[in-house]
Amino acid sequence: LSSAMRNLLKSHLCDHAWATWLAWLRKASGRACPGNFHLHLERLQFIRDLGLGRSRGHRVNQNRLRAMARAGRKTTTQNLATFADQRRRATLVAVLLDLEVRLTDELVTMSDQLLGSMFRRGNNRRRERLEESSRAVHDKIRILTELGESLLRAKEEGQNLETAIEAVVPWDQLANLVGESRQLSRTTAPSVLPFLDAWYGQMRKYS
Repeated sequence: LSSAMRNLLKSHLCDHAWATWLAWLRKASGRACPGNFHLHLERLQFIRDLGLGRSRGHRVNQNRLRAMARAGRKTTTQNLATFADQRRRATLVAVLLDLEVRLTDELVTMSDQLLGSMFRRGNNRRRERLEESSRAVHDKIRILTELGESLLRAKEEGQNLETAIEAVVPWDQLANLVGESRQLSRTTAPSVLPFLDAWYGQMRKYS
């Protein structure tokens, strides 16, 4: 390790207002939310800015590296500070390389959970809208059925078709009926995407 990188690693053991940097990096992931997603990104970026590089871990036996990382995760920062310099630096590098992988995996999982939650709520919203519109759909079908029957009967009997229409529904109401039916056809669309707009702001917080 270069002297600059050694100094960066040493700074992990310096006291801060609420915890050491190492304690901050090892903090539990917490629930999936935009705030925790950004916190994960900050920690991952912090590790990557150190410039350790994944290739550095390939120079060590992988079983040995995993064992060092596992031991480092269980060691308090106070105990870690008592290690000899070389052992402490090696343990820190193992822990940081392990954390980089873990944070990346947790970010992917958290992103899946956030997207899944958004789509579930959007689907629930769509189902509620469908339930609300079911009665209206039934009413429109009933009126249109009566209108069709009236037109067929008028044609068979040689009556005026306009009169047959007005006997079921006035022209102004027919225009409203067509407009409402068109809107209902959009409401019953199979795609959940139109119902996700309510969570656009939340997604923007972490995207």
